[in-house]
Amino acid sequence: MNNKSSRKTVIVICSVISVLIIIGTALAIIPFVLFNNIADKSMSVIDNSSHDITVKAEIAENLTRQDEDGNTVYTPVYEYEYKGKKYRVTSDISSIRKKYDQGDKVEIMISASFPGNMWDPAYNSATAFRKAQSGMSKVMLMMILVPAAVILIIVITVTVVILKGMKKNEPVYDGGSQEEYTDPNDDYRG
Repeated sequence: MNNKSSRKTVIVICSVISVLIIIGTALAIIPFVLFNNIADKSMSVIDNSSHDITVKAEIAENLTRQDEDGNTVYTPVYEYEYKGKKYRVTSDISSIRKKYDQGDKVEIMISASFPGNMWDPAYNSATAFRKAQSGMSKVMLMMILVPAAVILIIVITVTVVILKGMKKNEPVYDGGSQEEYTDPNDDYRG
C-alpha cells in the first residue's frame, strides 16, 4: 500500500470515528431533550387559575425540620389579610435554602372563593421543579458533551500525529538535473 492510499485510509477511518462520536452524542441528547419537554409540559398543567386576587403577604416565620440526610429544611409561613380577615398559611414547598427571611414582604395570589388557599408565583412546586430540572439538565449535558468532546479531540490529535509521521517517512524523489547520471563504478559502461 503506498503512502497516499495509507493517508487516505487514516483520514477516512478517523472521519468515520468522528462522525460516529457526533451521532452518538446527538442520540444521547435526544432522550434527555424529550424528558425535559415532558417535564415542562407536566409542570405547565399546574392550575393556578382559581387564584384570582393578588395580595401582599409577610413571611411570619420559617418552620424548620431535619430531613433524612440531617439537613435543615425551611418552610415559609405566610400571613396576609383579605376583607378584614387575617390568614396564616404554611407553604406546601420546603427547601434546604431559605427562600425568604422572616418579615419579607411578598406578593401572592389567593382565591376569592377560598382566601385561605394561596399560591406564591415565585415559590411553588412548578418553579422548584424547574430550578431542579435546570440544574440536572446542565449536569447531564456536561456528562454527555465533555467526554464526547475529549474523545473527538483525541481522535483529531491522533489523526494529525499519524499523518505527520507518514509525511516524514515519505521517500523524497529528486527529479535530478537534465544531465544523464553516470555511475563511476559501473563496469559495464560502454
